[in-house]
Amino acid sequence: MAYQVCFSLFQHVSSESREFEDILTILSSSYIEASSNRTFAYTKLRIVHSELLEKNFVEKRRELKLDGRTEKELEETHCFLTADSIKLPWICENGLLVGHSWITALGNPAKGVYLSKYSDLLQINPFNPGVMGEIIIFKVIKGKVKSIYDNMSKNLLDPTLKFDSHLSKNASIVTSLTSYRAYDLTQ
Repeated sequence: MAYQVCFSLFQHVSSESREFEDILTILSSSYIEASSNRTFAYTKLRIVHSELLEKNFVEKRRELKLDGRTEKELEETHCFLTADSIKLPWICENGLLVGHSWITALGNPAKGVYLSKYSDLLQINPFNPGVMGEIIIFKVIKGKVKSIYDNMSKNLLDPTLKFDSHLSKNASIVTSLTSYRAYDLTQ
C-alpha cells in the first residue's frame, strides 16, 4: 500500500518539456568535470510532488529569515544523492533522515545528512560505463556554513552551535573525479 502512495508522488517529465531541460541544466551545471557532459545520459526523469516536504522547506526558510539570516544564507541550491530503487520512494515521500551515510569526515552522520555537491561525484569510485541508477536532486538551503578540517579521528563531530551545515576546508583541492578523497571531501 505504501508503494502505491509513494508512486503517486512521481510525475514523469516529457523529454520535450521545459522541465526536462531545466533538470538537465541543474545536473550538468553541477559537474566537477566538463567531460561528464559526454559521460552521462539521463532518461525517465520524474518530479517529486510532496506537499509535506514543500511545506517543511518553506517553513524552515521562513524561520531562518525571521532569525535574521542573510540572503546568502537563505540562498537555494541543489545537492545530489544516489538511491536504490527500493529506498527511493520512501526518501521522496519522507525526505532524507539522519543516519543514512557512513561518512564521518564532516560530523556524526547520526546527527546530520550528507549530500553531494557535484552531480557527477556521487560515490567513492567513478561510475563504470553503462551503469544505471537513480539520482535524487534536493533543493536545499545551506544556511550558515562552518568550514572545518576533516575529522580523521574516531571522535565524531557534533553539529556546531549557531551553524546549519559543515563544509570541508579541503573541498577546494578536489579538481577532478579522481582527486584523492574527492567524494568525501565534497559532501
